[in-house]
Amino acid sequence: ERLRFIINQSNEASYVIEAIRELSSTALPFEPVDLHDVVEKALAANKDLLEKNGIAVRLHLPVNLPKVSGRARQLEIVLVNLIKNASEAMRDLREDQKRELFVEGQAHQSQVIIRVRDIGAGIKPDDVEKLFGARFSTKGQSGTGLGLYLSHQILQAHRGRIEVASRSGQGTEFT
Repeated sequence: ERLRFIINQSNEASYVIEAIRELSSTALPFEPVDLHDVVEKALAANKDLLEKNGIAVRLHLPVNLPKVSGRARQLEIVLVNLIKNASEAMRDLREDQKRELFVEGQAHQSQVIIRVRDIGAGIKPDDVEKLFGARFSTKGQSGTGLGLYLSHQILQAHRGRIEVASRSGQGTEFT
């Protein structure tokens, strides 16, 4: 289990380094990206964490979800981070509480909207304002404060945005 943890941490670090490198490069053009594939890869990357925390995934992506223009690897990093954060937000729930992660998508006019929602403890209102700042973490020493910051930067580079809604004791949704 320790070896698996080390491998997962190494892979995550590799993804982050790659995303930062790609963000600083304009050499890689945007391509059509199938978000079904991106979501499936992000869920696979978090499979061990989801299973370890007993989290059921509720996936709803319409079959006809249009492709988006972008870099698949970067968009995958965003979703890996959101799914990981949601999983960690639910790990401290009581044993008798349901642990569900909802990943939903929809096309709306010229946009594709993806939502990642957990039923964890929620985020303190004072912290919501700071979430996308570099080096801010609600995880204490175990967080780097780079995940949501990098996700925000990636989505801005893709001409998108990220929003958060959180209610104490009811969970958090990233859109």
